[in-house]
Amino acid sequence: MAASSQKQLSMLFLGYVLLVLIMQEVSRPASSKSSPLVAFALSGSQTRDEEVAVLLKWNSKLNSESRSILSSWNGSDPCSWRGLSCNPLGSIISLNLSSSAIRGTLHDLDFSSLPNLVTLKLANNSLFGNIPSSLGNLSKLAYLDLSQNHLSGHVPTQLGSMWSLEVLEFSSNNITSPVLGSIGSLSNFTGLYPQNNKISGFIPPEVGMLKSLNYLFLHKNRITGRILSSIGNMSSLMKLWLFDNDLVGSIPMEIGMLESLSELDLSEN
Repeated sequence: MAASSQKQLSMLFLGYVLLVLIMQEVSRPASSKSSPLVAFALSGSQTRDEEVAVLLKWNSKLNSESRSILSSWNGSDPCSWRGLSCNPLGSIISLNLSSSAIRGTLHDLDFSSLPNLVTLKLANNSLFGNIPSSLGNLSKLAYLDLSQNHLSGHVPTQLGSMWSLEVLEFSSNNITSPVLGSIGSLSNFTGLYPQNNKISGFIPPEVGMLKSLNYLFLHKNRITGRILSSIGNMSSLMKLWLFDNDLVGSIPMEIGMLESLSELDLSEN
C-alpha cells in the first residue's frame, strides 16, 4: 500500500514539474521558446495515447471472460491497469499477464505502438494463432515469454533484429518452423527456450555465434541432422538439452570446449 502511494505521489510530482515547465515555455515570447522541451512532453503524451488505444483494441477482441479479467483496463491511465508497469514518463515498459486465463490471438495487438516495452510475459494462457511479425518492432524488449499457450506456425524472422533481447521463451506451443537462424546476431542473448514444440529442420550454424548464451533447450521437438562443431564456440553455455529429437551422427569433439557446461542431455535421438 505504501509503495503504491509513493509511486502515485512520484507520478503526480513529475506531472506537476512538466506542467510548470511547459507553462513557462508557453508564456515566453516566441523568439525565446525552447521548443525541444515542449516537443518532448507532447511526444510522451502522444505515445501514451497510442499505447492506450492499441491495448484497448486488443482487449476488445478477446473473449468475454478475458475482458472481465481485464476489467481494470479502462480510462486513460494504463499505469494503473492490471499487468502493466510504466516508466516515470507514464509509458508502458512491462506487460505481464502470465497465468491470467486470457484467450484470444495476438493479431490485434500492434506492438509497434508499444515502443518502450522491455518485458512481455504472456505465459500459461490460451493464446492461439501465429506469433505476429510486429514483435520485431520492439527494439527495447529484453524478455519475451509466450510459453504454455496454443500458438502455431512460424517464429517470425523479425525477432532476429531485436538487439536488446536476452531471453526468448516460447516452449510448450505448436510452433513448427525451423530453429531461428537469424538469432546469431543477438549479442545479449542468454536463454533460448523453444522446447516441447513441433520444430523441424536442422540446428543452424548461426547458433554457434551466441557467445553469451547460458541455456539452450531444444528438447522434445523434431529437429534432424547432426550437432554441428560450431556449438563449441558457445563459450558461456551452461545447459544444453537436445533430448527427444531426431538427431543423428556422432557427438562433435568441440563440445569438450564448453568449459562452463554443467548439464548435457542428448538422449532419445
